[in-house]
Amino acid sequence: MGAQAASDTKASSTSIDALRAAIPKHCFHKSTATSMSYIVRDITLVSAVFYMGTQIQYVPSFPLRCALYAFYSVLQGFVFVGIWILAHECGHQAMFDNGAVNDTFGLILHSFLGVPYFSWVCVFLMIFDEFV
Repeated sequence: MGAQAASDTKASSTSIDALRAAIPKHCFHKSTATSMSYIVRDITLVSAVFYMGTQIQYVPSFPLRCALYAFYSVLQGFVFVGIWILAHECGHQAMFDNGAVNDTFGLILHSFLGVPYFSWVCVFLMIFDEFV
């Protein structure tokens, strides 16, 4: 029990500066091309998975159709989580160098997901500032 408490104290004493020093410098540079490629990739995945979902109705076996619809739901959910992560990063102003571009793509991606962008950013930043 005492050894566990000592390791918990050591793990929690890591500073933010030490964590940042351990991350390669290139990870802190924003790339518009890379950010746009993530957005295009995820929208393409949504479209492809949606198209596959529209083809399930042609499967003759009812139990197989049910299983495929369940699989489709899970797969599309994973892709939508990817879009949520990109939208979330736009809210942190972490995707692009320009704040207006972050807000524009954040608004577009949040709207696609049915989540209000600017009210989410305001509330999230208030909560984030309180705990960090």
